[in-house]
Amino acid sequence: MRADAVASPGGAPTSLRGADDVARQALLFGRRAESSARVGVVDGAPALLATSRGRLVTVMTFAVADAIEIVADPRRLARVSAM
Repeated sequence: MRADAVASPGGAPTSLRGADDVARQALLFGRRAESSARVGVVDGAPALLATSRGRLVTVMTFAVADAIEIVADPRRLARVSAM
């Protein structure tokens, strides 16, 4: 995951690697944009677009290499080993 200097808390471009760090940052973005985000497409990629007072303030794009899987089936969830 990459974030430009404006999107990064430290004010410098940031790169994150690893599932835990990337997932945590995605959750933070989601919380920040919860009431103002909408789904869109940016440069052909799926994206979340966050607005404030009608102005676009942050975009999170997704480069999907294979697939994103969403699981809610209780039988499958029972077999998930998550940390």
